[in-house]
Amino acid sequence: MMEFPVSLSLAVAILVCLLPCSVAKRRLVPGKLQRALDNSDPDCGGERSGDVGTISSPNYPQHYPARKLCVWRITTDIGRTIKITFNKFHLNGCKDHVSVYEMKGNSPLPLGEGKLCNSKQPFNIESKTNEVFVVFKSNKRGSGPGFSATYSASGCGVPVIGRNPWSRLGLSGSGRIVGGNDARPGSWPWQVSVRSWVSGKYHFCGGTLMDRQWVVTAAHCVDSGRKPYLTFGEFDRFRYESTEQTVFAEEIFIHPGYNDSLLTNDIAVIKLTSPVTYTAYVYPVCLPDASTEAEVGTVCTVTGWGAQKEGSTTTSRLLQANVPIINNTECSEKYARLTEQGEGVHSIHPQSMVCAGYPEGGVDACQGDSGGPLVCKSSTGAHWLQGVVSWGHGCARADAPGVYARVPSLADWIRETMETNS
Repeated sequence: MMEFPVSLSLAVAILVCLLPCSVAKRRLVPGKLQRALDNSDPDCGGERSGDVGTISSPNYPQHYPARKLCVWRITTDIGRTIKITFNKFHLNGCKDHVSVYEMKGNSPLPLGEGKLCNSKQPFNIESKTNEVFVVFKSNKRGSGPGFSATYSASGCGVPVIGRNPWSRLGLSGSGRIVGGNDARPGSWPWQVSVRSWVSGKYHFCGGTLMDRQWVVTAAHCVDSGRKPYLTFGEFDRFRYESTEQTVFAEEIFIHPGYNDSLLTNDIAVIKLTSPVTYTAYVYPVCLPDASTEAEVGTVCTVTGWGAQKEGSTTTSRLLQANVPIINNTECSEKYARLTEQGEGVHSIHPQSMVCAGYPEGGVDACQGDSGGPLVCKSSTGAHWLQGVVSWGHGCARADAPGVYARVPSLADWIRETMETNS
């Protein structure tokens, strides 16, 4: 007897109970449905996976036949979700219908408006998991034009692995990233180590995974023209880990407004020679826009393998620290005072820079963290890239907050660059 996943068999059993009696009379036991999934035609049921695809009723765009039952099982990467968009929809009454379910534990949960029928165009349906079932059933009478639907994988910024807690209590001047603590392996799956091929495993900057073949980093990290290689899914840089993926840079795109003297628009996009594979340890962050910019006072997280203290060397293990977003005016005034004191610091340009840190210092990014992410968690649980580590006055000094490239203001350029060069 053919075996198949327990979750699938349970789902099928409950789906059979949810379907009308006219379908249940066909004695659709789990084994029979599994055989249908294994042997079905591409246009009627079966297994589907990947980022995007289409499903449709049999014979579409011609009329579908009577007495038809089609079941599609659609899956995508762990941590992602699935969106079903009906492009065309015209069934013959409500004895012919489509239903969409997702798995919740070992039970299928109906999605959308329940039974979809007649010629009413359904709303888009979005799952909360990486697995959905789409069921189409036609009765013994006539038929209709049918339906066509697109499924697409989406989702970003929600790690499968939870983070280690972080607290400012008891921090000392010899803290990490400065004033941080060890991250939990896999809890920041978009973190990238940008490395020099000339120097072997020399980590010199951080980066952030935005898509399978795209990474964001600081322009000052890659303005030399040399193409780095990048490592994903890593926690301890000095040990090989089975979760690692390493890919070379194919092309580097530096923001056209980047100024290496002022460090304005300090952002770059790296295209990889080949796409990474999404796993629990390698997964993209969300790219914001102006509407998703974090408010002043929002506590966000900076991560990286940077120095434990000013003037020190980079660390072996990935570190994390929480820092609040600072008002632009306040940050500009702090750095203006430092300039008046002859410290020789840059000026704050609010259009392309954002600041984060505590007035008393003690927590900050440091050397080796440049190019890495400053992420903020939304109410939905997703993390958005708010900043790219750019510069500062030393590390974790009082009244000298860390300065980051302001991603929401630069996001349109990032999107356009990725779309144009994909």
